[in-house]
Amino acid sequence: MNRSLEIGVEVARESTLAGLLDFVAAIVDLYPTPEWTAAIVDWTQGLALMTILLADALTATQALLQALALGTDFDATFALAFGDAYDDAAAAVLRQQWQAADFSDLPQIEVRPSADLPGALGAYAAATDTIYLSQGLLASAPLERVAAVLLEEIGHGVEQRLRPTDMTGDEGQLFSALVRGVELSAAQVAAIRQEEDTATLEIDGQVLAVEQATITVNTLTDEADGSLTDGDISLRDAIALANAGDTITFDNSLMGGTIALTYGQLEIDTAVTIAGDIDGDGEGDITLDAQGNSRVIDIDDGDTAINIAVSLSGLTITRGRTTSIGGGIFNSESLSLSNSTVSGNSADGGSGGGIFNSFISISELNNSTVSGNSASSSGG
Repeated sequence: MNRSLEIGVEVARESTLAGLLDFVAAIVDLYPTPEWTAAIVDWTQGLALMTILLADALTATQALLQALALGTDFDATFALAFGDAYDDAAAAVLRQQWQAADFSDLPQIEVRPSADLPGALGAYAAATDTIYLSQGLLASAPLERVAAVLLEEIGHGVEQRLRPTDMTGDEGQLFSALVRGVELSAAQVAAIRQEEDTATLEIDGQVLAVEQATITVNTLTDEADGSLTDGDISLRDAIALANAGDTITFDNSLMGGTIALTYGQLEIDTAVTIAGDIDGDGEGDITLDAQGNSRVIDIDDGDTAINIAVSLSGLTITRGRTTSIGGGIFNSESLSLSNSTVSGNSADGGSGGGIFNSFISISELNNSTVSGNSASSSGG
């Protein structure tokens, strides 16, 4: 079962643009200087794109919810996502509302600065019955990803309406996948049921318990299919599609696992955190193995003027090999490495068998071991 996200939203687009254009015209009349005009136009264009994307995603999710309510698998979807002990009467009311395209009972939505949702794409707080979406998500993510996150947080809100207590695992992620028609194996469903999605955020001075959407790697296979919404999330895809400030974590089922790199080095060009200490005991739980075919990690955004902040923790970085410099890690940014091991790497054409730091970079190591690496010149 696949439900398309290609939804016609021309009315929403035209309404949004018309309102923003009227606003820009009024501001330019007040501040007619070229500098003000250019700044306002740039700001408005960015705001317009985010507003249109959110309108598109909301229209898409509502269409998917209505299709679910009108279809024959509504009860089965709810039972799989929310368990057997949910409130049948409350679910029936939601179904009737969604069939009539009435979504007034869903949580309200607020777009927040990414700093308000550290490491999260979106979050749902039961105390305010509000979905908080990261500006970073809307600034750079495609429609499919925004809709997936929105459906995940709607799922958390739906559960709040159906059950007196929160289920273990990430029922929102499961609900989102089911509504979007993603085919999940029994193992994937079991893994989602074991995920920990709770956190605490401070929003406008109020400390809120939330269930949030993060990027959770759930396969040890080194995939490069460019998707975070197809059920399998590889570390390579997570890095490639992460927004600045995102945190990448690993599913509990991957504890002690090894990711054998088959597509070459992992390239990090945005400010992200990769947290491989799954059980929080201060030890690495994920091994990144380049199998002697490439460097393991390259950290470089291509801009020498600013160092982006990259944090790696709970990782074993091994068997990287390069004919140049930096066999395990080449770092040209601001790197924090903690609770990790870098060993068995080689730089056959220069320095830094384990780690090579460029002259503009910064590295900070905490509770980490760099040993057993080799280089042809220095810094083995």
